[in-house]
Amino acid sequence: SGRKYDTVVIGLATVIITAIALYHDIFRHYLSSADADFFYVYQALLFNDGLSQAYFDHTGYVYFLILTGWIKALYWLGIVGAERLGELTGRDAFEPLFAELVYAGRWLSIVLVTAFAVCFYYGVRFLTGNRHVAAAAAIVLAFSPGMVAHSMVMRTGLPAMLFVVMAFFMLIGAIRARGWREIWLLVAVGFFCMIAMMAKMQVIFLLLALPGLALAFGERGQPVVGPNEDSHLRWLRPPSSPLRSHSLSLPPP
Repeated sequence: SGRKYDTVVIGLATVIITAIALYHDIFRHYLSSADADFFYVYQALLFNDGLSQAYFDHTGYVYFLILTGWIKALYWLGIVGAERLGELTGRDAFEPLFAELVYAGRWLSIVLVTAFAVCFYYGVRFLTGNRHVAAAAAIVLAFSPGMVAHSMVMRTGLPAMLFVVMAFFMLIGAIRARGWREIWLLVAVGFFCMIAMMAKMQVIFLLLALPGLALAFGERGQPVVGPNEDSHLRWLRPPSSPLRSHSLSLPPP
């Protein structure tokens, strides 16, 4: 069935992404990618201590919030030994605890890359109406050099691009929808564009291109999914109209 097919595709993408990240040793030395990993974990610890943001490149704010919540959740589960900067006291305690947090951040990257692949699968399926095309696109994305690289390090560009892709597919859905669905989808598009820039402001150039891309891929009034397709994306489909079920026949001139 359709739901089983979706589950298989999502499971396969998850296994591929996780296996590639583990193959490249996600537990390598915590300073091997210290240009960003060190600063991002430090900023998350500041947030958990109730302190303000000190690192403003990109600006990275939304990513820092995600990383902060991730560390809080792992600390609550007992997986990491610290969640606040004040808990990294002493020379002997700092390095092993900070290394744990960097490894936790790399696992978050795997989760975000997997979420990217899943979002891309549903987006392409929504755009084409073909599960096989969407599955092929998602698997190719999982193997792509960009996704492989981002699954091993912490970068603000990863969640930013995830939000851009979500905004893109929702914008197409808004073009094809009608009534309140169209309005709520446009609200969601604005929200994801905003948090994408708050994750990495350089994506503004991609966001400026979204209207043109939506006009190229979206056709107003076209159904999102077929009438016989079992899909939880059906809520995006515009309401049917009795006028659309009849064609107007004109006599030849």
